Amino acid sequence: MKMIATKSFTYAGKPRKPGDEFDVTGRDVRLLSAVGRAKPVPPPPPPKPVKRDTGAEEPAAQPDEAKPRKGRYRRRDMQAENGEE
Repeated sequence: MKMIATKSFTYAGKPRKPGDEFDVTGRDVRLLSAVGRAKPVPPPPPPKPVKRDTGAEEPAAQPDEAKPRKGRYRRRDMQAENGEE
């Protein structure tokens, strides 16, 4: 795992300065974090989704007459009647 040094110290026989990024074994991650000598490198942000142009058009919106609006009276007097009586 990668870590960033917060204080000067020696790790694996090499001097580390604040801001240095280095690889650490699993057990040493907890130790260096607890002592305050280094902190884990934050994971990179997830990539933004790419909007792909498929070339297909979006479906056309339905006219307002097809779906009644909320809270309005739907007129029924203009509908055709069945011719059989």
